[in-house]
Amino acid sequence: MSTIQAGVLDILGVPGMEHTYAIIDDNINFHDYWTVSTKAKDFPKPLYTPEQVELGASLPCNLYIARGLAEFGVPSRLDRTDYNHGPLSGGYMDLGDCAGIIYAYMGVCHQMCNVILCSAGDGDIAHSPVNWPNKLNDSRWVFGFRGTVHPYDYQSGAQTFERYLSSMYQDLLAFSQMDNPPTSDQMPGHFDELYAALHKDIRSHLGEQPVAQNRASHLRQLLSACMGLEKDIESFFQHILEGDHAFTTTKHELDNLLLRGQVAPQEYAEKVNMAHTGLLAHLADVFSEEEFQQVFDRAPSDPTSPLIMAELMPESYEGVKKTLGL
Repeated sequence: MSTIQAGVLDILGVPGMEHTYAIIDDNINFHDYWTVSTKAKDFPKPLYTPEQVELGASLPCNLYIARGLAEFGVPSRLDRTDYNHGPLSGGYMDLGDCAGIIYAYMGVCHQMCNVILCSAGDGDIAHSPVNWPNKLNDSRWVFGFRGTVHPYDYQSGAQTFERYLSSMYQDLLAFSQMDNPPTSDQMPGHFDELYAALHKDIRSHLGEQPVAQNRASHLRQLLSACMGLEKDIESFFQHILEGDHAFTTTKHELDNLLLRGQVAPQEYAEKVNMAHTGLLAHLADVFSEEEFQQVFDRAPSDPTSPLIMAELMPESYEGVKKTLGL
């Protein structure tokens, strides 16, 4: 059994823009599209359950499963020490070591790291450990803890992606228990059916229009977890839903343009981040200062940082477009 730890560091000098990553057995680095650090201020950080119960800074994990989840498939090699392949370097959809996350559409580095942390769970993806920097409070509002196929219909999308992660986990677990666990060249095409079904779901969701009420269950659950079950949110919940729907409608339109190659990544990031800033401003008007602090772990007057880093986006989503047949 191996040991996994995770870290958090400021990314590209942007205040509050927290990058997350994982390290196994002190020398196997999961970069999550940027870098890792072992400085005391960055690493290791406490890990949590999704219910925010602290688990400690080191957890036993299955290294083979972590390798597979990082590459989103059967591991290509069992001797890699750096999972630092970024976009346009091969791998799933030509996205490198993406943990199955189409960056900006399905999630960011927070979700990538938390997918890899499933290797420290028991196969129950929804309750596996998470790396929880302050910025996750922003990104999970949009993407959940481990990414979603359908960011503008979180409940449907999260369940969909979690189902695929669960299926992949179980196969990787079985392979890891063999005397000689296989690599991808020994199991060509093993996850092709899983990929085909996932891609069909993505295409289907891209063709749908956002429905505000489809986010209601997720947001109620999130707010209850942050504020306490006794908090009555119904008097202002419709206002929350209205602001959220404006954001998700904008993101839906931009997601379609991005994955179809009809908008540049830089422009996409600027417009999504602008819409997200608008969402936070709307929520600051709806929530009291105390309520906003409970949800986002900062005051509404504190400066916000981007939801998406354009610098970490693929220069081209051509591999995604081609794979999905868009």
